[in-house]
Amino acid sequence: MYFTTSLIRGNFLFCHTLILVYYKNMYKKIVCILLTGIFLWTNSASALITIEEEKKMGEKFFAEVKSQIPLISDPVLNRYYNEIGQTLVAHLKERYYPYYFFIIDDSTLNAFAAPGGYVFIYRGLFLAFDTEDELAAVTAHEMGHVVCRHIAKRIEKSKKIGIATMIAILAGAFMGLDAGAIATTAMGAGMAMSFKYSREDEEQADRTGLNILLASGYDGKAVVSSFKKLLQFSLGSGGKIPPYLKTHPDLEVRIVYIANTLKRISPPKKKHHDQRRFKLMQARLRALYTETEAAKNFFALKLRQDPKDAVSHYGLALCFMRERDWGKAIIHLKQALDLKPAEPLFWRALGICYTEKEEFTLALRYLKKVNQDADVAFYLGLAYEHNGNIDKATKIWESALEKFDPHLSLNLSDFSQICYHLAHAFAKKKKLDWAHYYLGKYFELEGKPAQARYHFQKAKNLTKDKALKAKIGKPNLKEPKKEDKK
Repeated sequence: MYFTTSLIRGNFLFCHTLILVYYKNMYKKIVCILLTGIFLWTNSASALITIEEEKKMGEKFFAEVKSQIPLISDPVLNRYYNEIGQTLVAHLKERYYPYYFFIIDDSTLNAFAAPGGYVFIYRGLFLAFDTEDELAAVTAHEMGHVVCRHIAKRIEKSKKIGIATMIAILAGAFMGLDAGAIATTAMGAGMAMSFKYSREDEEQADRTGLNILLASGYDGKAVVSSFKKLLQFSLGSGGKIPPYLKTHPDLEVRIVYIANTLKRISPPKKKHHDQRRFKLMQARLRALYTETEAAKNFFALKLRQDPKDAVSHYGLALCFMRERDWGKAIIHLKQALDLKPAEPLFWRALGICYTEKEEFTLALRYLKKVNQDADVAFYLGLAYEHNGNIDKATKIWESALEKFDPHLSLNLSDFSQICYHLAHAFAKKKKLDWAHYYLGKYFELEGKPAQARYHFQKAKNLTKDKALKAKIGKPNLKEPKKEDKK
C-alpha cells in the first residue's frame, strides 16, 4: 500500500494525492485508486465546520468513491438497501442533508459513513448477516456517527488541510487501512489515527443508532448479534482483524452494555420485516457479484439439502443468466415461481430471459407486472418495440430516463442503451430531431462529449419543437479538449 502527496505552494495550495489500496480475498485483488487534484479546502480551527461545508466535502468524497471504487450498480439491490436506509432516516430527529446508501463490491467485512450523509456497506458484510435487522443495525450505527457529526469534529481538529489529502485520510481511516501505511506526509500517523472513532464516539453512535433502529421497528437485539458475528469472523480468521473492528474499537465491551441497555428499556413494538426478501437480496448479491462457479456450487448444495428452496432456485437462475444460459435459467425460475407464485423478482427475471430469447409475447406477460427500474424498462420497451408498438416502447423508455438519479443510478450503461434505442425508435417514426437528441444523450452518458455535442447541435438545427428546445437548452458539456476534436 502506498500513499504519496505533493504540495505546490502559491496563492493556493494544490494537492495531488495518490492512494493505492489493495484488497486481497479469495476471488480477486481490487486496486482502488483515488487520484484527485482539488484546490485547498480551508476551515477555521475555532469552530465546527458548517453543514454546507460538510455536505460539499461529502459530495467530493462520493465523486471519488464512485469513480474509483467498485460499487454495486444493480438497481434491485440498490433500491432495497436504500429502502432500509430511508426507513431509518424517517425516524431521525434532525436531518442535516439527504442520506444515500451504497453497497461496495468487495468481500471485506466493513461499513462506514462519509461526510454529508453517505453510508457504505461492503458486500462481504451484507452476506455475513442472517437477518434484515442485522443489516439495519449496522446501517443505523453508521448513521449515528453522521447524526452526531463525529466526522465533522475530526475534520475541525485538523485545522487547514487539502481536501485531496482529507479524502485520502478518510479513505484510510474508514476503509480499514493502517495509519502508518498512509502517513508519509507531515501529518504522520497521528493525523490518520485522529480520524478513527474514539470509545466515546462509538458509545454515542451506539446509543443514537439503537434509538433509530428501535424507532424504525427493527429488533434491537440485532445490534448485539451483528457485533457478535464480527467478533466470530475475527476469531475464525487466524487473528486477522476485519477492517470494521479496526475503525470501530472495543466491540466486546459494547456488546455487553448494549445487551444490558436492552434489558432496561421497553422498546417500541417490533414491525414485521420480510426476512425472505432479505434472503432473496443476499442470493442476488451472491449470484451477480461473486465468482460464478462458487455461487453455483453454493446454491446447488442448498438445493440438494432442500429441493423446494425457492430462494436458491432464484440464485442459481441468476447465475445461469449471468452466463447467458437462458434455458437453464428459465427452468429454475419456473420452479421458483411454482413455489412462490406472487414473487415479483421471479417475474422480472423470467421477463428478461424471454426477451433475450426473443419470445416477446411471453416477456410482456411477466415484465408488465413488475416495477419499472432501468433494466425492466429497457427490456419491456424492447418487447413492445418488437411486437410493433413503438409508441408504447418510447413512452416507457422516456419515463425511465425521467427517473434518472445521479446518486442512485450507478449503471449508466442501462440509461445509455435506453437512449440509443430511443434514437432508433424516433428515427423509425421520422422524427429526426428527437433521434439526434437521444443519440446526443447516448454519447453523453458514454463519455464521448464531441459526438454528444454534434448530435445536440443537429437536433437544435432541425427542431421546431419547443419541448425539445427546452430539453437541449444550454450546452451542459465542457468544451472539448484538443484531443477530443477528431
